[in-house]
Amino acid sequence: MSQHYAELHCASAFSFLEGASLPEDLVARAAELGLPAVALVDRNTVSGAPRFWKAARDVGIRPLVGAEVVLDERPEHDALEAPTPRAERPPALPGPLGLVPDPPPPGTPLPRLTLLAEDRRGYRNLCRLLTAAARGRPKGAARASWRQVEAHADGLHCLTGGDEGVLAQRLAHRGLDAARRELERLRSIFPGRLHVELQRHHLRDEEHRNRALESLAGRLGLPLVATGGVRYANRRDKELADVLACIREGTTLDAAGGLLEAQRERHLRSPREMALLFADRPRALAAAAELADRLSFTLSELGYHFPDFPLPPGETAISYLRLLTWNGARARFRPLTARAQAQLERELDLIEKLLGSNPDDAASTPESVFVRGTCKDGLDNDGDTLIDTADRGCPWAG
Repeated sequence: MSQHYAELHCASAFSFLEGASLPEDLVARAAELGLPAVALVDRNTVSGAPRFWKAARDVGIRPLVGAEVVLDERPEHDALEAPTPRAERPPALPGPLGLVPDPPPPGTPLPRLTLLAEDRRGYRNLCRLLTAAARGRPKGAARASWRQVEAHADGLHCLTGGDEGVLAQRLAHRGLDAARRELERLRSIFPGRLHVELQRHHLRDEEHRNRALESLAGRLGLPLVATGGVRYANRRDKELADVLACIREGTTLDAAGGLLEAQRERHLRSPREMALLFADRPRALAAAAELADRLSFTLSELGYHFPDFPLPPGETAISYLRLLTWNGARARFRPLTARAQAQLERELDLIEKLLGSNPDDAASTPESVFVRGTCKDGLDNDGDTLIDTADRGCPWAG
């Protein structure tokens, strides 16, 4: 039995009132379980990624980066989102998968896409998508339109998600045909970068959905991938997750009822446990490890990078900077005093030292880049967003 597995769908407490474990606790548990890689995919943010990266680096786990992006489902944004008129619906078929249910009732949570950064370009696009989704909206109300998703899709790999995912919601509220159309749309947006996600939390409806998703994936030639849909590190953390759910929904534990998860199953599992859980779907299990290997990006790539600048023949970056600096200084400072010259030399020497420094040096590590001041605007000098600018706090800077 194959025991190669990486967890590609894991949310932390940075998914406010949903995830019940801190990034460090998730990493510690993943290390105990022998997981080689874990992807952090919090709701509408990458704010937990620096803490996750730092903890994972210390224990030798590859910290993959992603997010669950909430989608804007307002009908005016896309005609495809409008529910099928009752008169045009096909007749109901027997069995839970053949029914065409009514549209979701008011208050149904908006669906999400799980997006993973394949490379630095993908991380840049993910951060820009999160920023675009949050722009002009109250804190906690970010949502992305389909046009924004399409505009930022390069370098991102899409998982269809669990019951929060857009595909599961289409299947539950609009039937098989709507789910197939949604899957075709995702395939066109993410060609060769889409997996149909299977999760197992010992729920009957979830197994019905998995069979339907497997059938749809086979018809469209799309690969399956198994994930845990993790919301907390250990099984015992379900109690905290229930308390958070009650706060989120404005109710009490006694009155929450079906608002709470039915099982204690959204915890991290070892490769062996996942192999037993998906013994009948070994290919989906192996696909998780294969996809983790394909995702090359981690925050280790976000050390400080000086921008490229066109140079005259025979000049290096530092020699040309010195030339421009001294020419400008002579024009601006009259007279150019010894004190000013000494200050310019110190500044130029420091820049030259940075240009020639080891990229693995502590001064270039992601957490030092975050803390040095990029939290101010969320951008590095390449235009890459280092944090979700919707989250103005910098929780890792304390």
